[in-house]
Amino acid sequence: MVFTTRSPHIGIIEDFGEIQDYEKGFVYYFAVLLFVIVTIFSTLLTATFIIVSIFLWNHFKPIKFFWFLSQLTISAFLISTLNLLINVPAALSLISAEIAQSREKSFIKNPTKIR
Repeated sequence: MVFTTRSPHIGIIEDFGEIQDYEKGFVYYFAVLLFVIVTIFSTLLTATFIIVSIFLWNHFKPIKFFWFLSQLTISAFLISTLNLLINVPAALSLISAEIAQSREKSFIKNPTKIR
């Protein structure tokens, strides 16, 4: 809980805690699931672009900025993969408490200690 004041005489309490189940509606679940779907899709899409660029390397090599575009694609793939490994399990734990206690989530929290 965070206590903030706008004036010296009035205190405002802001609670950044957990959202109660009765407050979770369609928009809440839709936003979480959309984030998960978009993250998985972006990871698959960038992986596909990397594979296509590897297979068509000799064809695209004469293009002036192909190496630069390949590096950007690899960077986007790394970022989306890390997003998939770290943020998606955290987002899924917002939906269900069972996911928060799963083995994959505990591995992300502490990779040296596997149950």
